[in-house]
Parts: sequence; structure tokens; C-alpha cells
Amino acid sequence: MNLKLISIVIPCYNVEKYIEKCIYSIIGQDYNNFEIILIDDGSTDKTLELITKLSYLDDRIKVIHQDNKGRSIARNKGIALSKGEYITFVDSDDYVAPTYLSDLMFGMNKGADISMVNKILVQEGGENKNSKINRSDDYHIYNTSDGIKAVLLQKPDNEIWGKMYRNELLTSESFPRGKIFEDLFATLYIMSKAKTIIHYEVEDYYYVQREDNTINSKFTKNKMDILDMGKKISTYIIQIYPDLKVPMMGKLFSAYTNVWMQIDKNEYKDEYEILWKEIKKVRSRMLFKKLESLKLYGGVILSFFGDSVYRYCYSKIRGK
Repeated sequence: MNLKLISIVIPCYNVEKYIEKCIYSIIGQDYNNFEIILIDDGSTDKTLELITKLSYLDDRIKVIHQDNKGRSIARNKGIALSKGEYITFVDSDDYVAPTYLSDLMFGMNKGADISMVNKILVQEGGENKNSKINRSDDYHIYNTSDGIKAVLLQKPDNEIWGKMYRNELLTSESFPRGKIFEDLFATLYIMSKAKTIIHYEVEDYYYVQREDNTINSKFTKNKMDILDMGKKISTYIIQIYPDLKVPMMGKLFSAYTNVWMQIDKNEYKDEYEILWKEIKKVRSRMLFKKLESLKLYGGVILSFFGDSVYRYCYSKIRGK
């Protein structure tokens, strides 16, 4: 059987605790025609040593080292070096099921430009946060607008990983340089260039909930990148797909809230107020509109009671 080549891009930075599990989960795929492109982004621990040793064991593994320039530039370099007809991304502290590539190829073989599967949340120690792992024969075929809408509604979410792309959809500038929360922009932008998007309802990507990852780590000023990424992609998407204005605003409302909740108001008063202002601004663009998410609707209503009430209720609901 002539299996088409898949490029798997993995940026690596100080992940000596996780990288071997990640790579071995890929080596064990039931679809075996792939290349693993590991971009070491100036690690200061044993990451480079480990991935170099692993590359001696499997000639499908390619290791590239660069000075620390950030995940966006590492991903862009991986795209530039990729040789596969299809490309997917895995984060170096996550891992995947043995069927990850074959399930993504299920969508591509049906004519998709982008194929998507679901994630499984696991704690850093390995405990599955879901009650069970679901495997389904269900799949959804979307046009561009409906595919973007599904992602805006978190079905699945906008992470760049857990998806496969025709390589020609990406360029060596797909990820904004020097930014975090780059997935918010890059995934939706890439999706806008696809004609057919397929979501296969299987759980194949194990997303490890680390305390020090971008989502969970303590607030720093570079997390204000969320505003730049949010404004950039919302302007772009709404201009092309005006019918997606409300779900786009809902996505920003949730994304801005997640970052805002990390802020210590006493330490970062200005950033706290700037994000709260933006939360209210996107909220106003959803007023009197039908919201398809009950959780989002509840958040919008709570926000009208003021920042203190909203913050308190949000923390209680999230269990923090």
C-alpha cells in the first residue's frame, strides 16, 4: 500500500521529563509513513541530548537545534523543513494514541483539506480527567465557514495540534513571530484557506495539564499577546465571514476571561483593567444575540454584575 508521507512537527524546550513519552507514542503509530521534525528551541536541560539519542534509533526522526526564539518560530521552521504531503503538530509535553495519524488520515482520505480529532485531558501524573475514552464512527463534513464555527464553539477547540493539514495550506510564516497564544490566530487563519474540513469524533490526543504551561502558568505581561492575537484574527474572520461575528466574539470573551482570571489585580492593575475593558467590549457585541453555548451565556450574564462578582463566580465554577 502506498501510504502518503506525514510530517509531524514538535517544538521542544526544556521538556526532558516528557519528550520520550511523546516521541515513543508517535513511533508506535499504526500508520508508519511519517517523519518527526524535532525543533530544539535552545533547551537548557537534557532535552537536546535525549532527542539526539532517539534520532539514532529511528531514521524517521530529524533533530534541528536553534537558539531560543519561541514556539512560533520553531513551528515555522518545522513547516519549512517538512517534506510530507500532510502535516500535523504535537506539543512536546503531550502524547497521542496509536491511532492518531490513521484517524486523521481518515478525514484526509475523504477529501478534506483539514482533518480534526478530539483531545483527552490528562493530569501531569497521567490520570485521565475524562470518565472514559470515547471512540465513535461519527464524523462531520464542514465547509470553511461551518468548520471555523465549530472550532469557535470548541467542537473541537482552536489548538493547532489534534489536526492535520494539507501542507500547501501552511507557510514558513504561518505562526506570528514572537507571540504566545499564537494558536488562536494561526489555526483559524489556516482553516480559512481550506475548502473541506472533517471532524472525526474520536479521542486521540492526550493533552497534559501542566501547572507551568501557557494556559495554567502564572500571569506575566507577555500574556497580553492574547489581545493582539484576538483582534487580529477577529478582524480577519468577520471581514470574510460576517455571520461568524457572534461565535467569534464568544471565543474572545472566553479567551480574554481565562487570561484575566490569572491576573493579580494588586500586582498588574493596568493589565487587569485593560483586559476587563476588552471583556466588556466583546460582550457588548453579543448583546441580544442568540448564543449557542449555555456556559458562555451564563458567563456573559454574570459579567454584568461587575468584575468582582464575575471573578468570584468564575473561580468557584472552575474549582479554583
